[in-house]
Amino acid sequence: MHCRGYKVVYGLDYLITEAAARLNSLKHEVVSHLSSSPEALLVVEEYDKLDCAARGLWRQLLAHPERANITSKRAVILMESNLGMTELEELLTQMGDRSKVKLAAAEELLRGVVFAQWRASQCEAYEDTLKFMSMIDVFMPYFPLERQHMTQLIDLALRDRAELLRERRDGQKITLTWNPQVTHFLVGKVWLVYSSWVPDVNSSSDCTL
Repeated sequence: MHCRGYKVVYGLDYLITEAAARLNSLKHEVVSHLSSSPEALLVVEEYDKLDCAARGLWRQLLAHPERANITSKRAVILMESNLGMTELEELLTQMGDRSKVKLAAAEELLRGVVFAQWRASQCEAYEDTLKFMSMIDVFMPYFPLERQHMTQLIDLALRDRAELLRERRDGQKITLTWNPQVTHFLVGKVWLVYSSWVPDVNSSSDCTL
């Protein structure tokens, strides 16, 4: 599948003396991509680890895209981070169930954690940090997966594998079938932090090819 809005820019390790050149290269890649694909999906992984120069670049691009001859109004920008993971786990433990956790409460918690981390790095003035925070529309919490989620994911993976076997290029088609115990067995191999379910290690599983 070809998608014009999809692009991966790798941030590799580099020497300190190469930092400026790498930052310019990053700016060129991002600006060029947003110019050619204004409806792009742009993912910034581990944004909390950006140094001051890189964070300044993102702040300027988000605040003043017109200066780079681009528009980001139609783009979806995801900034991913593990920051706040411990705090979210504590909130989930306190509430007892994720259905009891209000999005507004989780979002307020994450905003506070991110703001404190950004202020501690002292990359910009207090007002600039506030402005950068205000440009983030939603702080979306991701809680640990539970049994029902793993069951759904494993079922999807099994169906994908079955489809691949049916579409083998060598013409030899293989039909893969399995019973619910197979999924149950595979889910039991996953460590589930917030689930009281204990897998039955003695249960048998079979798979028919």
